[in-house]
Amino acid sequence: MIELRSLIRDPVFQLNTILWSIIKSPYHGAQINTKPVLRSMGYRLFAIDKEILLPSYPGFENAIRPLIRRRLDPPVPDLWLEHIDNQLDLIIELKASSFGPESDKTVQMTKIISASADLSLSLGGGPTRPGQVIVVTVSEDMEKMAVTLHTIRERLAERQLEHAPIGVLGLQASDNTVALVSPEPDQLPSPMRNEFDKPVTILQCDHLDEIIPIYIIPWLPGVESARNDIQNQDSMRELTSRLLTHTSAIIGRSTIPNIIEIKGESLLVDSTLEVFRFWQDGAKRKFVSEATTIVKRKIKRGKLKKGGTVLEITLQDEQERNEILRRIERVRTGDPQTNLLKATKPTLFDDIAE
Repeated sequence: MIELRSLIRDPVFQLNTILWSIIKSPYHGAQINTKPVLRSMGYRLFAIDKEILLPSYPGFENAIRPLIRRRLDPPVPDLWLEHIDNQLDLIIELKASSFGPESDKTVQMTKIISASADLSLSLGGGPTRPGQVIVVTVSEDMEKMAVTLHTIRERLAERQLEHAPIGVLGLQASDNTVALVSPEPDQLPSPMRNEFDKPVTILQCDHLDEIIPIYIIPWLPGVESARNDIQNQDSMRELTSRLLTHTSAIIGRSTIPNIIEIKGESLLVDSTLEVFRFWQDGAKRKFVSEATTIVKRKIKRGKLKKGGTVLEITLQDEQERNEILRRIERVRTGDPQTNLLKATKPTLFDDIAE
């Protein structure tokens, strides 16, 4: 049995909660309803797991080194949102719990707050592109998280280092509802400020056991989930099933005879409501390759090309097409030996579970 109060600390659930708030999900029903509240405020997804560059103005490195323990590698925040009118972008970090000002985790947050002051550097230059850092955690921890973020900004200011504004949102579970609330709504950007002076509902559900099929991203490679093994297996089955469903559609629509190419990245884009397009993680190619390999194993046809990210299949006749489709129908997607548990694990969202 899934408990909502523990589920809101799960990194997969946290990510999907924010995605539900900015993407029009087709998975609405009488028992589960998601609300795109951030989308209604004008926000859109710009990137997931995109590296952002630290400033390069004279004296920056020497001034910031003591605050980041000399770790000058660029930070990789979880989400980057842009607004249709407001020029202030949002850089969002998802945290299962808060941490104090002396924690090792302040290194990453210090770099993110510094780099987000002007995001244009991360886009190749051009006009200044200001950002604001928003940390999403559970509501019980949001006030402690706010104190830590303010401390980080004060330390940057003391060294006369540029820094982005900060804000905190808390996930609040109550009965069958998940809402976002802020301890300091006046610290949020103007499109959000008047909304979060009270809890804003994002999800309503009667039966949590049915929630995994509506996850936009059912599974994050490389992330240890707080859910139990059965729920993790359900996530594996769900994403593997989606890959094979879209493969069936490609094969079923093809003219015969034909040589067709099935692209792993396209399958993942289709299986995640196009969210996979926004992933910027440098290792995601390995995940694409494994998704393509899974399809090849199941249909027992074709050859892998382009580093294993494309499957080329020759369809000679209708009999061969029907045999491939029958193979897909017989796949046991819950088997960890044949689903995405065997995927090479990129580092996507490896910090959320901390």
